[in-house]
Amino acid sequence: MKIKIFTLLELLTVIAIIVFLVGLLIPAVQKVRASAWKSACQNNLHGVGLSFESYLHDSKDVMPVAAEKPSLNLNSDPRICDVLVDYLPSQKLLKCPADRAEESLFKNEGSSYEYHSMLGGMSLKDNRMYKRYGGTKTYVMYDYENFHSKNNIFSVTYVYDDSSSETAVGRRNYLFADGHVGDLK
Repeated sequence: MKIKIFTLLELLTVIAIIVFLVGLLIPAVQKVRASAWKSACQNNLHGVGLSFESYLHDSKDVMPVAAEKPSLNLNSDPRICDVLVDYLPSQKLLKCPADRAEESLFKNEGSSYEYHSMLGGMSLKDNRMYKRYGGTKTYVMYDYENFHSKNNIFSVTYVYDDSSSETAVGRRNYLFADGHVGDLK
Protein backbone atom coordinates (compact mmCIF):
# COMPACT_ATOMS: atom_id res chain seq x y z
CA MET A 1 0.00 0.00 0.00
CA LYS A 2 1.36 3.34 -1.08
CA ILE A 3 1.06 6.41 1.18
CA LYS A 4 0.23 9.53 -0.78
CA ILE A 5 1.91 12.71 0.49
CA PHE A 6 1.58 16.31 -0.57
CA THR A 7 4.00 17.61 -3.12
CA LEU A 8 5.68 20.95 -2.52
CA LEU A 9 3.49 22.60 -5.15
CA GLU A 10 0.29 21.34 -3.52
CA LEU A 11 1.47 22.50 -0.10
CA LEU A 12 2.31 26.00 -1.42
CA THR A 13 -1.09 26.18 -3.14
CA VAL A 14 -2.90 25.37 0.13
CA ILE A 15 -0.83 27.97 2.00
CA ALA A 16 -1.56 30.58 -0.69
CA ILE A 17 -5.31 29.89 -0.44
CA ILE A 18 -5.21 30.23 3.36
CA VAL A 19 -3.30 33.52 3.14
CA PHE A 20 -5.79 34.81 0.58
CA LEU A 21 -8.76 33.91 2.80
CA VAL A 22 -7.15 35.53 5.86
CA GLY A 23 -6.52 38.64 3.74
CA LEU A 24 -10.23 38.78 2.93
CA LEU A 25 -11.23 38.18 6.54
CA ILE A 26 -9.11 40.87 8.26
CA PRO A 27 -10.89 43.94 6.79
CA ALA A 28 -14.27 42.40 7.62
CA VAL A 29 -13.20 41.83 11.22
CA GLN A 30 -11.94 45.43 11.45
CA LYS A 31 -15.27 46.76 10.18
CA VAL A 32 -17.18 44.64 12.69
CA ARG A 33 -14.92 45.87 15.51
CA ALA A 34 -15.38 49.53 14.46
CA SER A 35 -19.15 49.03 14.28
CA ALA A 36 -19.15 47.44 17.75
CA TRP A 37 -17.14 50.37 19.15
CA LYS A 38 -19.56 52.85 17.61
CA SER A 39 -22.57 51.02 19.08
CA ALA A 40 -20.93 50.80 22.51
CA CYS A 41 -20.10 54.52 22.32
CA GLN A 42 -23.71 55.34 21.49
CA ASN A 43 -24.90 53.20 24.40
CA ASN A 44 -22.46 55.00 26.71
CA LEU A 45 -23.71 58.40 25.57
CA HIS A 46 -27.29 57.27 26.07
CA GLY A 47 -26.39 56.28 29.65
CA VAL A 48 -24.77 59.69 30.15
CA GLY A 49 -28.01 61.23 28.85
CA LEU A 50 -29.97 59.41 31.54
CA SER A 51 -27.50 60.75 34.11
CA PHE A 52 -28.11 64.27 32.77
CA GLU A 53 -31.85 63.77 33.23
CA SER A 54 -31.28 62.90 36.90
CA TYR A 55 -28.96 65.88 37.30
CA LEU A 56 -31.49 68.22 35.68
CA HIS A 57 -34.24 66.94 37.92
CA ASP A 58 -32.15 67.77 41.01
CA SER A 59 -30.94 71.13 39.66
CA LYS A 60 -34.40 72.36 38.61
CA ASP A 61 -33.53 72.02 34.90
CA VAL A 62 -30.35 74.14 35.04
CA MET A 63 -27.51 72.64 33.00
CA PRO A 64 -24.21 72.11 34.82
CA VAL A 65 -21.32 74.52 34.53
CA ALA A 66 -18.32 72.49 33.38
CA ALA A 67 -15.18 72.96 31.31
CA GLU A 68 -15.13 71.95 27.64
CA LYS A 69 -11.58 70.64 27.74
CA PRO A 70 -10.32 70.76 31.34
CA SER A 71 -6.68 70.01 30.47
CA LEU A 72 -6.38 73.41 28.75
CA ASN A 73 -6.96 75.16 32.12
CA LEU A 74 -8.85 78.02 30.48
CA ASN A 75 -11.00 78.52 33.56
CA SER A 76 -11.67 76.98 36.96
CA ASP A 77 -14.83 75.15 35.90
CA PRO A 78 -14.94 71.52 37.02
CA ARG A 79 -14.73 68.56 34.67
CA ILE A 80 -18.07 67.15 33.52
CA CYS A 81 -17.09 63.76 34.97
CA ASP A 82 -16.76 65.38 38.40
CA VAL A 83 -20.11 67.17 38.09
CA LEU A 84 -21.97 64.00 37.10
CA VAL A 85 -20.10 61.60 39.42
CA ASP A 86 -23.10 61.11 41.72
CA TYR A 87 -25.44 60.48 38.79
CA LEU A 88 -23.37 58.02 36.75
CA PRO A 89 -23.68 54.32 37.58
CA SER A 90 -20.07 53.94 36.39
CA GLN A 91 -17.32 56.28 35.22
CA LYS A 92 -16.81 53.82 32.34
CA LEU A 93 -19.83 55.38 30.64
CA LEU A 94 -17.62 58.40 29.92
CA LYS A 95 -15.10 56.33 27.92
CA CYS A 96 -15.59 55.75 24.22
CA PRO A 97 -14.24 52.30 23.26
CA ALA A 98 -12.59 53.87 20.20
CA ASP A 99 -10.59 56.27 22.42
CA ARG A 100 -7.59 53.97 22.36
CA ALA A 101 -4.59 56.27 22.03
CA GLU A 102 -1.69 55.90 24.46
CA GLU A 103 -2.58 59.28 25.95
CA SER A 104 -6.33 58.82 25.66
CA LEU A 105 -8.71 61.71 26.14
CA PHE A 106 -10.50 59.70 28.83
CA LYS A 107 -7.24 59.51 30.76
CA ASN A 108 -6.43 63.22 30.32
CA GLU A 109 -9.91 64.78 30.51
CA GLY A 110 -11.83 62.25 32.60
CA SER A 111 -14.15 61.71 29.63
CA SER A 112 -13.93 60.79 25.95
CA TYR A 113 -16.88 63.13 25.42
CA GLU A 114 -16.77 66.90 25.26
CA TYR A 115 -19.46 68.83 27.09
CA HIS A 116 -21.14 71.71 25.25
CA SER A 117 -20.19 74.24 27.90
CA MET A 118 -22.26 77.05 26.33
CA LEU A 119 -25.30 75.32 27.84
CA GLY A 120 -23.93 75.60 31.37
CA GLY A 121 -25.64 77.63 34.06
CA MET A 122 -29.01 78.02 32.31
CA SER A 123 -32.12 76.07 31.58
CA LEU A 124 -32.10 74.37 28.19
CA LYS A 125 -35.30 76.14 27.27
CA ASP A 126 -33.56 79.51 27.78
CA ASN A 127 -30.67 78.61 25.47
CA ARG A 128 -30.61 80.23 22.00
CA MET A 129 -29.64 77.00 20.27
CA TYR A 130 -32.48 75.11 21.95
CA LYS A 131 -34.99 77.85 21.11
CA ARG A 132 -33.94 77.83 17.46
CA TYR A 133 -33.44 74.10 16.79
CA GLY A 134 -35.26 72.31 19.62
CA GLY A 135 -34.06 69.33 21.62
CA THR A 136 -33.56 67.09 18.60
CA LYS A 137 -30.72 69.25 17.22
CA THR A 138 -29.25 70.79 20.38
CA TYR A 139 -26.23 68.69 21.33
CA VAL A 140 -25.12 68.31 24.92
CA MET A 141 -22.05 66.05 24.60
CA TYR A 142 -20.08 64.53 21.75
CA ASP A 143 -16.89 62.61 21.00
CA TYR A 144 -13.80 64.77 21.51
CA GLU A 145 -12.43 63.44 18.24
CA ASN A 146 -13.78 61.75 15.12
CA PHE A 147 -13.32 58.29 16.54
CA HIS A 148 -15.73 56.45 14.26
CA SER A 149 -15.43 55.29 10.64
CA LYS A 150 -11.97 56.77 10.11
CA ASN A 151 -11.36 54.57 7.07
CA ASN A 152 -14.32 55.77 5.04
CA ILE A 153 -14.48 58.81 2.79
CA PHE A 154 -16.72 60.85 5.08
CA SER A 155 -15.11 64.15 6.01
CA VAL A 156 -16.30 67.40 7.48
CA THR A 157 -14.67 70.84 7.46
CA TYR A 158 -14.99 72.99 10.55
CA VAL A 159 -14.69 76.74 9.94
CA TYR A 160 -13.91 78.78 13.05
CA ASP A 161 -14.66 82.41 13.93
CA ASP A 162 -11.09 83.46 13.09
CA SER A 163 -11.59 82.10 9.51
CA SER A 164 -9.27 79.15 10.12
CA SER A 165 -10.57 75.73 9.20
CA GLU A 166 -9.92 72.08 9.95
CA THR A 167 -10.97 69.05 7.93
CA ALA A 168 -11.61 65.89 9.88
CA VAL A 169 -12.15 62.39 8.54
CA GLY A 170 -14.50 60.16 10.47
CA ARG A 171 -17.58 60.76 12.53
CA ARG A 172 -18.55 61.71 16.03
CA ASN A 173 -21.45 60.50 18.12
CA TYR A 174 -23.59 63.23 19.67
CA LEU A 175 -25.90 63.19 22.68
CA PHE A 176 -28.80 65.55 22.00
CA ALA A 177 -30.93 67.41 24.52
CA ASP A 178 -33.95 65.21 23.87
CA GLY A 179 -31.88 62.15 24.90
CA HIS A 180 -31.25 60.54 21.53
CA VAL A 181 -27.76 59.74 20.26
CA GLY A 182 -26.66 60.01 16.65
CA ASP A 183 -24.62 61.86 14.05
CA LEU A 184 -24.74 65.61 13.56
CA LYS A 185 -26.44 66.04 10.21
